[in-house]
Amino acid sequence: MTMREKKRRTNESIELPYDIIVEEILWRLPVKSLLRFRSVNKSWKTLISSPEFAKLHLKRSNDRKDRINDHRLMLMGRLLYSIDYKASNDDDMVTVVDYPVSNRVINTGCRLEILGSCNGLLCVSPRQDVILLWNPSTRKSKVLPGSPIKYPLNYGNLISHSYCLGYASSTDDYQLVRIIRFKGERLKVVGEVYSLRTDSWNQIQDFPYDINSINLCGVYVNGAFHWMAGFQNGSDCSLMIVSLDLVEEKYGLVQLPEHYKFCSNIGTLGECLCIYYFSFATSRYDIWVMKEYQVSQSWTKFTISILSISIGNFYNIGVIRLCLLKNGEVFLVRFGMHEVVLYNLKDQPFRKHLNSSDSEMYHVVAYVESLVSPVF
Repeated sequence: MTMREKKRRTNESIELPYDIIVEEILWRLPVKSLLRFRSVNKSWKTLISSPEFAKLHLKRSNDRKDRINDHRLMLMGRLLYSIDYKASNDDDMVTVVDYPVSNRVINTGCRLEILGSCNGLLCVSPRQDVILLWNPSTRKSKVLPGSPIKYPLNYGNLISHSYCLGYASSTDDYQLVRIIRFKGERLKVVGEVYSLRTDSWNQIQDFPYDINSINLCGVYVNGAFHWMAGFQNGSDCSLMIVSLDLVEEKYGLVQLPEHYKFCSNIGTLGECLCIYYFSFATSRYDIWVMKEYQVSQSWTKFTISILSISIGNFYNIGVIRLCLLKNGEVFLVRFGMHEVVLYNLKDQPFRKHLNSSDSEMYHVVAYVESLVSPVF
């Protein structure tokens, strides 16, 4: 082979089979890289933008031990901050994210309220009459239509909404369940569900329990929606975890740990259902994890004492939030004095500071980077 032939062969582009590109290369890449690669050519843009590839990328990355769709934290206040807490460079750790809607939809100074998180989609509300599904990684969002369901006047006054966002694999559909409490002559609790696939709301079976309190946000785990709820038992208020299986449209209960009587939050940790609360008397978080779903004997408790963490003057620490991730990591997020400090309790010691003039920033939610679109 002559030198000219060798040079020509070197300059020739190598055409890889399509399935090799998809199966062995693209699905391994992080979302940020894939979004850039959409501009390579038209076929790559079509592929990477397709719902099928988004599902494949999410599934394959979830199956990998290194979890290329690393979890991120979204800090919400007057400004939005996306935190890549595994970034090697502090300058790459924090990204200021644009609001998913224009100022015409929200009033200046409003804060987004977090209603749920699932597979990279966040369900947020900038005001009472607006709900959005938003992928902060792709910057795509969708304003949900209002519910057409009307309720009789004798139900009384609407006193609360509770939400939970989940993914039904059997129908390939993202669903938002809303539990509505009315107070008239008696308490009335109804349910409705929004389907992203059909872009519509439907009424579901009424809540079968007379509850006087319920978490604003539930969690989706083991194929069911869950909320922590309270109900009046004589002069006492008792707690229960209520579940909803939308496939069978059936409510149920999950038994709490024995002698558990604390007002709690509900979440997931390492794909397991968990409940947690903060004790001001002991300055610690108590966390209960159900290692085996619906097996009451599998509840396991561990505690986090904020006094054991070097956070300076305890009386000037500001607001502390606990953030539990599905990959098993636990974060304490401290807000105060125009500063945010993250404490990773899995790999102590770990703390990163975010200097900010946003003194009202006190919402935090975990999410994964994904290509899942809020628009079908």
